[in-house]
Amino acid sequence: MMVLLRILSLQCLLLATFARAADDTHIISEVTERFRPSKPTLIMNYDVTYALMNIRLKRVANATLKATEGVWLSRCSNEWISACLIDFDVASPRTGDEDVCLFKRTVSVLTLPDLKIITYAKHNDEFIKPLFQKGRHMKYVELYNFESATPTYRHHDLYTGLVETNLPGIADLAKQSNEVADVLHALFAAYHDKHRSSQSLENKIHFNVDGAVRTFTLDMKKGRTPSPVSPGKLSALYADIQPGKNSESRNESFSMWCVPFRELSRTTTDSDLMRLAETSLECSMLPLSGEYGLFLGAIQCNLINIFVQPQK
Repeated sequence: MMVLLRILSLQCLLLATFARAADDTHIISEVTERFRPSKPTLIMNYDVTYALMNIRLKRVANATLKATEGVWLSRCSNEWISACLIDFDVASPRTGDEDVCLFKRTVSVLTLPDLKIITYAKHNDEFIKPLFQKGRHMKYVELYNFESATPTYRHHDLYTGLVETNLPGIADLAKQSNEVADVLHALFAAYHDKHRSSQSLENKIHFNVDGAVRTFTLDMKKGRTPSPVSPGKLSALYADIQPGKNSESRNESFSMWCVPFRELSRTTTDSDLMRLAETSLECSMLPLSGEYGLFLGAIQCNLINIFVQPQK
């Protein structure tokens, strides 16, 4: 789900920990170790493939999306706050000779019930070589913090060792962190045809693209799509995210098919899944599939399994 964000203003701690080994796995644990679950975890497994002209050429990775409600310890107020932890992990087979190799993990914390993103952490190690193009290898960690009045950002390139704390346009990301609920409600309304079947949120979405925040437009339309986790074709919402007007990012594109959690759970016979869905926010939208466009071809994610992990 396209959620972008940041992480706590712990400059002194960050300066010390960033000076450690190049792995920097503490960035993820710094977020997750302050979270305590109060509900079971929703787990969604995806098959990640490289596709050309919508033909899946090869499988490149597995992806897992976890969503858990609970409480999170705020460093600003030193209080436990109601929150949802979203953990997204992508891992390729380690063969050493692949044109697409992905090892990515992002964790984010959203307040409940207002869905404001306050913390986002990312650990990325990827190599992508589209057909007839030079490969690109990136390895870095990022921290975003929107919890305080002044948003902070930190990008550490694990190849060069360079650290960047200035992100042009971070104010747009900070504003967007407070608008997650608005976007979800818009998706939910479009799914239920409470607005016209095709609508657009112009320049409403923002992403960090190559060190600068770019604007994107979200277009939505209703349709039916096959889903491995439910019988037959499933009524779903198609969300197409393209560079907005006057955006400098013309090569980036994203799209996904999504459906309300409660609607998806009712197509299954999983009582635990249905029970969790009925106690979750009504506007919760789950991605059935997603696509990230490349210069030639695309990386596609397709849901293959969904289940509930009991609370520990």
